[in-house]
Amino acid sequence: MSSLSLLLSLSQLLTAGALTLDEAPAVPGEWGYRPADTSTVQTNPPAFVWRPVADATAYVVEVARDGAFTEDVRRWSELAWSSYAPDVTLDQGVWYWRYAALDASGE
Repeated sequence: MSSLSLLLSLSQLLTAGALTLDEAPAVPGEWGYRPADTSTVQTNPPAFVWRPVADATAYVVEVARDGAFTEDVRRWSELAWSSYAPDVTLDQGVWYWRYAALDASGE
């Protein structure tokens, strides 16, 4: 079974005035972010999990082959929950992921 190496990149996708993301490390007993930074996952596609954001009405998740999010970018938007499992597999190798929380006005 091949595995994917996913590196966590918590880059905010939104402009000024956006909701504030809690990027603190998880404490014991807390899920935190999944996949964790520099983790290797055995499931393809991987499930993404992040902390819920107060007042968020939707989320956006992006994955890319580079930390600047310019190579092979995939985007899933209008997600209702703070977790998402894509319906497509990712090619083997290193991937970066990030998410954004949107408020009622879409910002």
